[in-house]
Amino acid sequence: LNKMSVAMISGIPMGVRKKSFLRKKREERDRSSKVIENTKTSLIIHGKKTNTIVKGLLAELHNIRKPNSIALTKKNNIKPFNDIAPLSFLSKKNDASLFCVGHTTKKRPQTLVIGRCFNYQVMDMMQFSVTNYSGIELNATAVQREGAKPCIIFQGDLWENDEVFSMAANLLTDFFGGERHSKISITGIDHALIFTSINETTIHMGHYGIKYSRSKDAQQGKVVQYPRIDLVDIGPSMNLEISNHKFASDDLRNEALLIPYQLRHAKGYNKNISQDELGEVYGRVHLKQQDIRDMAPRKFKSMKGSQKKKANAMEARSKTQHKLRESLDSYIANK
Repeated sequence: LNKMSVAMISGIPMGVRKKSFLRKKREERDRSSKVIENTKTSLIIHGKKTNTIVKGLLAELHNIRKPNSIALTKKNNIKPFNDIAPLSFLSKKNDASLFCVGHTTKKRPQTLVIGRCFNYQVMDMMQFSVTNYSGIELNATAVQREGAKPCIIFQGDLWENDEVFSMAANLLTDFFGGERHSKISITGIDHALIFTSINETTIHMGHYGIKYSRSKDAQQGKVVQYPRIDLVDIGPSMNLEISNHKFASDDLRNEALLIPYQLRHAKGYNKNISQDELGEVYGRVHLKQQDIRDMAPRKFKSMKGSQKKKANAMEARSKTQHKLRESLDSYIANK
């Protein structure tokens, strides 16, 4: 058969190459669930209306998240709290589990919606109204490296005592945390994100560069373990006021927190130590059969008094019985 007849049989016109089967399989394998997941990718999305401040803020958040960030510059008519279908579609299309939507309204001029997805379903999201915004300092002496892992600090009691703030801390850590490493170098951390709880609805976010220098003790010849650390404000900094939030249901959260079977039964598995699907550890201890008759029970002070009374009563009873027996014997002998 010639090329023309093969094309007519297969139904594929001449000059059009069929998508490779192996390439399709590779894409499916990359998107499928893994025991150790890839680094989370974020989507930076522009809403239907965005002013200059929101555009600059989204660009700066994109720079902080690089290279694990995808910026969608076109306007999207997305209202996350009214319809989550567009977010699920964009998450599946770009294989991204984090998103940040910026838009402008008459009531809230600068608004950010930060959220995350599980299995391409919107899981948690929080809406913030941005105030007191200042952009990145162009003349800053300390600048973060692209892809560097930040040091994230939460200041205030509300992060532990308030349920909404604790979920916000978890969400912000997930969004800005970057790649996960088992070990890190102290000098490799070149910027820090500090979130401070001002009141029950407001969070202050500050972005600082870290400068390392010799401490005074090192200059005097003393042995020191850590260098001197100075923080330089490099921006952006802003106040985030929590205006709305939506958290996942218990069923979806439990499904997202499941630990894979391969990790629960990894190398070094002990049959007497087990984990449930949420990672709780249970241990089983085997003991020999004990003889209860040889066990010495604990003696309490409250029991000692009653035992003495019981012993005295038994002794008095035995003396009475002995006297009665002696009197009865003497009576019989006199007869």
